[in-house]
Amino acid sequence: MGLVWIAKSLRRSAYKYSSPLMVGTIVCGLAGMTGCSLFTSDGPEPFELESFEITTELNANADSPTRIDVVEIYDHQLKRQIEALNSESWFLAKKGLLASNSDLITVTSWELPPGAKIKDERWKSLSRNPTVILVFIGLKFGTPNRVALRSREGIFRLTVTSDGFDISVEDGS
Repeated sequence: MGLVWIAKSLRRSAYKYSSPLMVGTIVCGLAGMTGCSLFTSDGPEPFELESFEITTELNANADSPTRIDVVEIYDHQLKRQIEALNSESWFLAKKGLLASNSDLITVTSWELPPGAKIKDERWKSLSRNPTVILVFIGLKFGTPNRVALRSREGIFRLTVTSDGFDISVEDGS
């Protein structure tokens, strides 16, 4: 409604003093500034992660190696299906999900012993924009051991402790 009124007002007042081409340029510029859906994307904002840092404390996971999967999902239906899984179910279903959805899912896996520390920067510039990134942590105990990355930028830090895990986000700006 507002955009139509502005366009009509501009056309009436400016038409006498300027060419139709100039009026068209102004109207198109205003349409772009108002956030018209013609000029915006319906997809999620891109992930711009500086790095993903994982630390396993010396006595982490009852002094056992910890399986960690970072899962990039590119499909809304598959997202709902995988978000319903806890880490135990994920690690059991992972092979089948990867085989049947290889173009809709990307998984980065580690199995880290206690006392390990890694910094992975591959998420700085993803070639595709995932719908969601989930982290599954294979602990000997505790639930749900699944975290969805809600923020789409910054430094993500996962620390596996003797009795669980902590995850934090540091703003990358």
